[in-house]
Amino acid sequence: MNRKGTYRTILNLKRISRPGLRIYSNYQRIPRILGGMGIVILSTSRGIMTDREARLERIGGEILCYIWGSDVVFIRILPGDRVKIENVRGRVVSWSSAGTCGFRGTRRGTPFAAQTAAGNAIRTVVDQGMQRAEVMIKGPGLGRDAALRAIRRSGILLSFVRDVTPMPHNGCRPPKKD
Repeated sequence: MNRKGTYRTILNLKRISRPGLRIYSNYQRIPRILGGMGIVILSTSRGIMTDREARLERIGGEILCYIWGSDVVFIRILPGDRVKIENVRGRVVSWSSAGTCGFRGTRRGTPFAAQTAAGNAIRTVVDQGMQRAEVMIKGPGLGRDAALRAIRRSGILLSFVRDVTPMPHNGCRPPKKD
């Protein structure tokens, strides 16, 4: 363990360039893995470097592989059955809502609308390459269980599920009674 916390282990490595199939990219078009949570390894004219180093030096090269680890995902169920998927740093990786899925009026507050919204949000994250996740659900509402069912059906391996909704120990002081 170092001062900043524990070391994360590499769980996933995807080889990109192969003999007979070389993928090259300039520094502006280097792909971002999971919204910047993963690393792209490049072979450049100045040696092998990560995507961040290549962007800082403004140099492109051959994309060798993508590396990413298990992602801790915060799933927030907000009023109106909005679903936000955030990474550890608090950046929104993906989001969806019942309104963007086509639900209007009273149908927006149903568990089915939350399940559809969670399915849409998860689909974009799966397309980016996420395979494993640690899920922390936060927020009130009917859509929490339905959203969790949609996540389980998506094919992502869940290492654990935790409810981190803040609960008051004693709450605010009640108003004075006359």
